[in-house]
Amino acid sequence: YFMDKQDAVSKLISGDELRVGDSGLSNAEGQPVLRFSQQFSRQMTDLIENNYVLKRARVNFVVYWLKEGAEEEVKVVLPEVTFERKGEEGM
Repeated sequence: YFMDKQDAVSKLISGDELRVGDSGLSNAEGQPVLRFSQQFSRQMTDLIENNYVLKRARVNFVVYWLKEGAEEEVKVVLPEVTFERKGEEGM
């Protein structure tokens, strides 16, 4: 997924805010930079069912990753996500 997102990912730095979408995160310009894994999607579904909402996300780290068998490293985003219980805004 990240291989064709390198231009957008390369512009990110730690602390940048990310836009939350249904299946992943985008940069400030709306370009997708991260797709949620199946495991995280299941965890997020559990949280949503327990009255939580994904409130915000930001870049925690941008790291190089080498897929097994690949010759070239790619940059990937490791986000920090914040969930909040519905009805607790402003507390």
